[in-house]
Amino acid sequence: MNLKRTTYLVVLLAGFACQQALSQDFTPISGVINKYTSVTAILSDDDLNPDSVVVSNSTDFFVDDTVMIYCVKGATIGTQHDSTYSPGSPFH
Repeated sequence: MNLKRTTYLVVLLAGFACQQALSQDFTPISGVINKYTSVTAILSDDDLNPDSVVVSNSTDFFVDDTVMIYCVKGATIGTQHDSTYSPGSPFH
């Protein structure tokens, strides 16, 4: 390749990289991000509610919220610290 083509290619690739970096959209997270509730039903086969879930308490969720559903069989959520609590312990 000659110098002119190499320079053109480098500028073109740098332009694509800058365009991709500047076009990324994000929503900053503020406030409390961890809210928990139980899923009581999955409506993935319901024609009126495709890919929906029913939760036991929906007061912490709003339209356009992004949620993560994490399935752990038999897990319980502990919110109290007792005398055995150790920050950073993998067992608490």
